[in-house]
Amino acid sequence: MNYLQYHIASGSVVAQIEMDPRFAIDRDGYAYAAGTGTQDRHWVDSGAICARSPYDAHSGPSFIEQGAAPLPVMTHLPDPCWVRIRGTGGQPFSERFVRVEGGTLMFVPEITGTYSVTLEGQYSSTAKAFEVVSLDQFKVRRNDEVSDQKMAVLSAGMVLDGNRWDTDPAAQLSINSMASAANAGIPLPADFYWTTYDNADVPFAIDNLLALSAAVAAFNFAVHDRSRVLKSQVAAATTISEVEAIDVTAGWPS
Repeated sequence: MNYLQYHIASGSVVAQIEMDPRFAIDRDGYAYAAGTGTQDRHWVDSGAICARSPYDAHSGPSFIEQGAAPLPVMTHLPDPCWVRIRGTGGQPFSERFVRVEGGTLMFVPEITGTYSVTLEGQYSSTAKAFEVVSLDQFKVRRNDEVSDQKMAVLSAGMVLDGNRWDTDPAAQLSINSMASAANAGIPLPADFYWTTYDNADVPFAIDNLLALSAAVAAFNFAVHDRSRVLKSQVAAATTISEVEAIDVTAGWPS
């Protein structure tokens, strides 16, 4: 005969077994109901196996700043209801059942890490994931995103005289070395050309080379300056919401 193991207070099904529960390992706060069912579709009400009701709960922010004050992570919940909070990566618990009254789940974000919340018992919902992170940690991530965006912009090149030219560090070094040689009076090779970002060879005179070198230098500084502006904004932010509001993809030269 089949049995469902369930959390007594919430009625949430946690496992199905095919053995007499008298021989199963007891867990405090759990009991068994005879019958079959699944965790996602059934719950146990006073020993009877019942169908769960889907419910669309409202999620809070994806990132929550570490601290001691309780913050809302799910709202517009059935009142009352039960939820299950699962922690990962060093949290002090693997899962916890919580009774929620008033329609809002409040959570004290003392320990950093990723958490998942689901409605349990009578109601079912998709899992709501959120991460508790310190402001300093979140700023480091945002600064890394700025650095990544900076490299992406440099790798995308710049437009001069109707052509797109490479501006990544290797291209900058190549252009600068050729321009330095030309400024030192070393003549350019006969039939000299420079290759565009799109792999087209364009005939170049010394004036063209020096103009491209100057344009690439100016572009490189503009990219660097944009990264410094963004990182200054990150440094000045005082909350995770303020850091999230900084658009690291906007305002770059092209």
